[in-house]
Amino acid sequence: MKILYCVRLFSGMQSSLQSGVWTPTGVPTIFKMVEALDRGPDRLRVLFVDKDAGGPFAGIGRAERPLKGLATVPRLFGGRPHRTDFWRKISFIHRELLHIFYALSEFYRFRPDLVYLDHANVLLGGVLARLTRRPVVFRIMGVYPVMRQALDSRRPILRLFRWCYRAPYALAVCTQDGSGVEPWLDRALDRRVPRRLLINGFDPAPATDAVDARLRLPADRTTVMFLGKLEPAKGIVPFIDAMIAASRTQPGRLYGLVVGAGSQRESQIARVAAAGLADDFTFIERLPHPQVASALRQADIYVSLNRLGNLSNANLEAMCAGCCMIIPRAQPEIGVDVATEEILPPDAALRIASADDVDGLAQAILRLSDAPQERQAMGEKAAAAARRHIGTWDERVNTEIRLLREIAERHGN
Repeated sequence: MKILYCVRLFSGMQSSLQSGVWTPTGVPTIFKMVEALDRGPDRLRVLFVDKDAGGPFAGIGRAERPLKGLATVPRLFGGRPHRTDFWRKISFIHRELLHIFYALSEFYRFRPDLVYLDHANVLLGGVLARLTRRPVVFRIMGVYPVMRQALDSRRPILRLFRWCYRAPYALAVCTQDGSGVEPWLDRALDRRVPRRLLINGFDPAPATDAVDARLRLPADRTTVMFLGKLEPAKGIVPFIDAMIAASRTQPGRLYGLVVGAGSQRESQIARVAAAGLADDFTFIERLPHPQVASALRQADIYVSLNRLGNLSNANLEAMCAGCCMIIPRAQPEIGVDVATEEILPPDAALRIASADDVDGLAQAILRLSDAPQERQAMGEKAAAAARRHIGTWDERVNTEIRLLREIAERHGN
């Protein structure tokens, strides 16, 4: 089988293309598929498409980038430089047209049996699915607000996205991340397009006796952990708000552990210091995977305030580690976290009203801080739910590859 694999160049892959060595971080849904297909019997052509403005590959056009660790030689389509508001729109259109032209030229040279592309390349998908007989698989990694807006918006670009969503794809594969994918798929896709929802996998970190020195936390305090990007959508600001409020209620009782990088990192460190709590927090920008597992084992309470859905990779890892979790309630009006509540029973996590419920979160932290037996029971039930619903990454990736083979065979390729 010949597969044309066209996906966004995520930030966790940029360093690999710069260094020439395949060492991706983040987005395991993508890079583990690339690795599995690269090792397999199929002929693979990978297109990494840079959609960022002002990134390291802005304005380079297209280029081959051999990588140590991959037999396949990926093709890179560059991004665009920063522009003023007016020129940004023009350069966006120019970039998208160039990317479509480059991808079509690769398509006609390679003659694949199947095309696999993600939401960042949906404009290409809308064209290919309508103009060729080759099966096109649309890969959706959760639903974002702009994707919902596109279903009703009158803006020309979002109308174009809506037209692309309705293309006759051979299959839509969607990550079940709690972001409300089911109602979106029902509205966005042509009803004749088959779709599969797949929850991400989990691989236990290898055991390590050497714990990172930064994880030597006070044993006489309740450790409350936040893991993920330090961005508004992930809820880092209300987390810090709640921790400051709870720490003022019970001084010297709580300890905050924040692991993650992002635009809010420095401002939140400054807020903690201004509150006089610098000695009550540890901020760690990055940790190797085995050390993340060590951190989760030390966490007495794990907090997730992801506004887009709470079945993220970090949360799946916390479930598997048996963490006592605090998460927001579902938002059934848009479908967010409806699946999370089905997977994680009511007694397996403590739920607050919303990601902005600072008072509720502070009270939940204080309540669980005083209830070690309740924390243990919740963690055990979360781990049991994880065993029922979450497989290994190998199982997860093999399921998706099997779907691709079935589609190719069904279309006679």
